Amino acid sequence: MPATRLFGNMLITVLTKIASGYFKIADVVDGFTAISREALEAVDWDRTWAGYGYPMDFLIRLNAHGLRVRDVPRRAIYLAGERQSQIKGTRYALRVTPMLVRGFFWRLWNKYVLWDFHPLVFFYFFGLTLLPLGVAFECISSGRS
Repeated sequence: MPATRLFGNMLITVLTKIASGYFKIADVVDGFTAISREALEAVDWDRTWAGYGYPMDFLIRLNAHGLRVRDVPRRAIYLAGERQSQIKGTRYALRVTPMLVRGFFWRLWNKYVLWDFHPLVFFYFFGLTLLPLGVAFECISSGRS
């Protein structure tokens, strides 16, 4: 895999791991997916992301439903002379990142508040609330010095 593609793949993989909660999945965007009948029936597929990047949205939804996911090892194969991806990295990231952020909060809300409460939600809430307040307070404090 070319270095630029590898870097982009790694970046999207890290963001997807955070959004989906599946931290042991190695490659989330290679497009190979095997799915059980149970998973097909559990998820409302009409609400999934319609654009390229749908495997990442699938992972978010599968985790929210408490379904197991496993890597299936495979080798990436590129055609002779293939040098560039048709996907423009920055444009793709700008389109997919908001979906991953929304998916992260959707997963937390559904999995840990609506369907089965978990105190982990408090840590996320306080962290996401106090971090910007701390940064703002530091900016105000350092401006006075």
